[in-house]
Amino acid sequence: MKVVEKNITKESEGGIIYNPSLDNLPVPQIALEKAEKARETLRKYPIPSHFKKN
Repeated sequence: MKVVEKNITKESEGGIIYNPSLDNLPVPQIALEKAEKARETLRKYPIPSHFKKN
């Protein structure tokens, strides 16, 4: 089975289908605030190097 055929069968079984019309929706303010808070936390407490993929 080719990858294309496999993706088609997954979509027909109720898999996730990308809908490009959803790209134009506005981003909620709470999501922007949480992303900024997460960036600040990662600056303050960086991820240990043994957890990072090299």
